[in-house]
Amino acid sequence: MPELTLSHLDAIDGEPRILDLTVAERLGFTRPRTIRQLIERNRAELENYGPIAARRSAYHKGLFDEFWLNEGQSLLVCLFSRTDKAAEVRHALIDVFTAWRRGQLAQSSQPVVLTRAQLHEINSQAWAIASELARLAFQEHKSRLTKEALDRLAAMRPVDMLPDNNDPK
Repeated sequence: MPELTLSHLDAIDGEPRILDLTVAERLGFTRPRTIRQLIERNRAELENYGPIAARRSAYHKGLFDEFWLNEGQSLLVCLFSRTDKAAEVRHALIDVFTAWRRGQLAQSSQPVVLTRAQLHEINSQAWAIASELARLAFQEHKSRLTKEALDRLAAMRPVDMLPDNNDPK
C-alpha cells in the first residue's frame, strides 16, 4: 500500500480532509465508490465529527458527489469497513493527519500513476469544466454585445432614429 502523503489531503475551510475513494482504495474495496454507501448509512455518526464535505464532480454518466472526510470521519469509516487492512489504514491516517497538524508532511517523491479509469474520469471532469467555461464566456460576450447596443441606443437622439430623407428607400 503506497504511503499517504500531502497530495492525498486537501484543506477545506482550513481543515485537512481526504477523498473517500482514497480511503476505499487503501482499505482494499474492489469497487471503491461503494464506500459512499457506507458513508450514507453512517452519516449521522460521522457528522458527530463535523459536517461531511461534499463536492459535485462530473463523470461521463453524469454528476455525483464525492466526500472529503476529516480525520475523525476517515477513522470511523475504517472501523465501519471491517476490512483486513483497516488497522493499517487507520495507522496511516493518524500519521498523515498528525504530520499535517505539525506541518511536517512532505510531498512524496513517488511518481503518480493513474489507471485508465482515473484518466477517463479526469478527462470527463475537464470536458465538463471546459464546456461550462465556454457557456459562461458566451453569456458574457452576449451580454457585453447587448450592453453596447443599449448604450448606443441610449446615446441616440430621437431625430437620429428617423430615416434619412436622402435615403433612396
